[in-house]
Amino acid sequence: MDFYIATCVGELIGAGFSGKMIIVSRDKGYEAVKDYWMGRSISSARILRSPSVKEGIVSSNENSFRRKRIVEESERVSIENEYVRYQERQRMKHRLETIFCGTEYEEKLVKICELAEAGQKPKDLYIGSLKCFGRMDGTKIYRYLKLADMSA
Repeated sequence: MDFYIATCVGELIGAGFSGKMIIVSRDKGYEAVKDYWMGRSISSARILRSPSVKEGIVSSNENSFRRKRIVEESERVSIENEYVRYQERQRMKHRLETIFCGTEYEEKLVKICELAEAGQKPKDLYIGSLKCFGRMDGTKIYRYLKLADMSA
């Protein structure tokens, strides 16, 4: 397949192709094909390598409807993902408020939320709570967090 792609690229360049072509592959070996033919092309051909068709269209910087649509879609998706993360943080904060309400640690809730939001493994959460709140309070806070299943 590698030789076939390299041959097709060379065939297009040799025929005077002056547009953009994208080699869709994660294989970085195609960089050598790209460099070789870009160095020998007398036309204004541009060769790109991309891991996906979608990323290739975006990286081509062409002024087309499909590129604009892909960019808009990816921005929308990232906003949706951020909103989902925000909602999860709000649920976590509410759970922590419920757990620590009326305890001696209620006034430390902001710091506890920051610790829990880090989404750490139980061992890291334990060490983090000890560093933040000291040995005695850190151990107690960790036990509350463990009961609430706040570790990743």
